Amino acid sequence: MSLVQKLQMKRRGNAMTEHTIITKHLSSALTILLLAFWGYPQRQPPLTRHLPSSSQHTYAMVAQEDVSALVGVRGARRMELVAGNPLPERPFVLTMWASPERRPETFLMQPFDVFAPDAQLKTVTWRGESELTRPDVRLYCGRSSEQEDHFLFLSMGRDEWWAVLWRGDRTSVVFPSISEKGLIEVMIDQPVQRATVGEAFCHTEVIAGTSTVPEELSENPPVAFSAAASDRLEAEIMVDVDYGLYSRIFGKDTTRITTYVANLYGTVSAIYQRDVNVQLRITHLTIWTRPDPFAGIDAVDQLIRYRQYMSQTRKQISRDVAQLLDDQWPDGGAAYEATLCNSTYGYSVCNLKGNVHFPVQDFVEDVYLVAHELGHNFGSPHTHCYSPPIDRCYGQEPFCYNGPSIPTVGTIMSFCHLTPAGATLNFHPRVIALIRAEAEAADCLERVPAGELSVDDGTFETAFRASGRGSVSYVNRLTPAVYPATLAEVAIFFPGDAGVNVGDSLSIVIGANPSGSATLDGIALQTVEASVSSLDQFNVYDVPDLTIASGDFVVGFRVRSRRNVKPCAVDQTPPSRGRSYISTDGLHFTLVDEAVPSAAGNFGIRGRLKN
Repeated sequence: MSLVQKLQMKRRGNAMTEHTIITKHLSSALTILLLAFWGYPQRQPPLTRHLPSSSQHTYAMVAQEDVSALVGVRGARRMELVAGNPLPERPFVLTMWASPERRPETFLMQPFDVFAPDAQLKTVTWRGESELTRPDVRLYCGRSSEQEDHFLFLSMGRDEWWAVLWRGDRTSVVFPSISEKGLIEVMIDQPVQRATVGEAFCHTEVIAGTSTVPEELSENPPVAFSAAASDRLEAEIMVDVDYGLYSRIFGKDTTRITTYVANLYGTVSAIYQRDVNVQLRITHLTIWTRPDPFAGIDAVDQLIRYRQYMSQTRKQISRDVAQLLDDQWPDGGAAYEATLCNSTYGYSVCNLKGNVHFPVQDFVEDVYLVAHELGHNFGSPHTHCYSPPIDRCYGQEPFCYNGPSIPTVGTIMSFCHLTPAGATLNFHPRVIALIRAEAEAADCLERVPAGELSVDDGTFETAFRASGRGSVSYVNRLTPAVYPATLAEVAIFFPGDAGVNVGDSLSIVIGANPSGSATLDGIALQTVEASVSSLDQFNVYDVPDLTIASGDFVVGFRVRSRRNVKPCAVDQTPPSRGRSYISTDGLHFTLVDEAVPSAAGNFGIRGRLKN
């Protein structure tokens, strides 16, 4: 029996309280090891040369002058983001310039959204609830083309941008800094101060029974988990921001809060995507603009009050896990362990600093804390509670390592941030194996098959028929994350209440758009004859292998236009990706958003890549 099967049986057969632990953290002393990944000479590299020639949009992140005196951090450098073309909602190449003497490093950045397509953002006021608009930020993450363990997160706002770069177990950050010269982006390239032993501690309270690490994971996993080779899982999160954060930290500015939440969970999601291939999607964000019911005597009390409120008022609202963001106590957070998909105990609390400008340690501590508490919800104990222990930075938690503290550089689920050694923004391989297994066993997480390309969110609000005589083509322009990429299958969703019948004939169409242009006119298309095999689900069709080294795939179907038959399923939940086209002659293509505004959206047509 596999570990995932055992975990699934554990979830079904045991009361969740048997594996429920409240974990409480003291983040006042939390410090993260931010190590320099390159040294920067004084000479500035030119900003216009050596940008890679590519059909894709290109960007460069370039080190500029030393600003140590300006921001009060030794070794700090001003960074500049140089754009080759306007930033689209599509992958692009970013070149990192460390210095003129070093070879540049390229990252293929993939856009992602930390908010679900139908996410609800709102405030709770004395008069009731009010809707909020989404923050004006765009999020990207991607791996280095040269080094597999180099990973970059990038957030672009209206006036500011942020970045976190991992080089193995070393982390560097780029954040906005407000100075007498105005707003500049600065990279920290040396460690920040770490806490000393005894400044703070972390308490674990067992609610009922104990939570143990499965025997299969008591030692290092025999085969390292590969995020790139696995199916992506999506976890839906409900987030509450308490009145204290709203009023004391963010000055009652809801726009600042939504932007901060986007960057905070965007960074945490990038960590989870990189290490365990789980993307976090916020489905509900609630900001309390009046006193909330969650105030408690400590983080554990906050968690209990939050759980009671959620169980009484929101039990019917779908979510995989929920978090309360607070600032009431400088003692980190609390979480119920191994509680994905559990509406009774699937909660955690994080007491945040809420500062996105220099000094950046506040933001990095918030990232560490949110990732850590979610790690408990995903099933991981602390690293000193594994058997044998992953590290021995802490020895006072019941049923765990109980010896003297031995400072070593730790990871997200460790207490090593409480020692002079510090901790990195990475999960340990044994933690990765356990969290991934727990996520696989959680039946509420949505699975996105590896290598699947899509623009829809999986739900379709309407069906559509383009007017015209003869045959009509419906296609999507789909962009892979890496090149070369080979298309092997096309998946099409046919609506069940739109006149389409099983057995109806159609032609699958595929083609290459190597330039990545938004204009598809004249593209050569291959056809494969097929028929509808099922309704209200995706029909999967084999197609001849088609390989591209740049740009997009064009995939879809051609069908004879018939009155009262609407063959194309359309996802109309914003945003429209601007990737869905129609053609009445097979040569000239028009965006459906422009041709038929009432049908604007994303077609239910997907491509699947060859492994």
